[in-house]
Amino acid sequence: MSFDAAQFKRIERAGYNRIGPRYLAASAARRDLAAALIAAARLAPGQRVLDLASGPGLLARDAQEAVGNEGLAIASDISEGQLACCPDLIRAAADGEALPFASGSFDRVMCGLGLMFFPDDQVALQEIRRVLVPNGRLALSVWSRAEEVPLVETALSCMRRLLPPPKVARPSIFRFGDVDDLRSPTPALCVPMGTFAISRSSPVD
Repeated sequence: MSFDAAQFKRIERAGYNRIGPRYLAASAARRDLAAALIAAARLAPGQRVLDLASGPGLLARDAQEAVGNEGLAIASDISEGQLACCPDLIRAAADGEALPFASGSFDRVMCGLGLMFFPDDQVALQEIRRVLVPNGRLALSVWSRAEEVPLVETALSCMRRLLPPPKVARPSIFRFGDVDDLRSPTPALCVPMGTFAISRSSPVD
């Protein structure tokens, strides 16, 4: 099965549009992971923050509280249905591989459990680098290997048994599960490896 990036994006967008409120209702299970990402971003009052693949805006809301009234936090997602769950936030429905922001617009970019869904992670990372100011900071989270997040893998196994095969090939949500796999995209960020750090958190057993 060949991979059609445009069709994949259309299907993902439609699917997440349908489950917006339910995705928000399940957010409590990811609370510890969100807190770890906020800490990794090292937010400060007055900063401009982009929450990429924001979903219902959980990280963006925490970021807005951290940067205060003098700062700015924008929730951005390809799914308008997800963003409809956070009408109190500044929102931008956008493709993460073609961001509608000027270069150097943000001090921080966060991407919680989103990088593995971008068909072209190199393009997405290049866009992140473009919209960051020099010496800006990206904080992102990804799922570990399947055996290390059994709840997620079990849910996916059930879906594979019960649902028909997908209409288009899709990237694995575990494709950055190994540390070396996560390090490999960093050339797109054009950063020295000394500024790149990996930490591990296990909120899902």
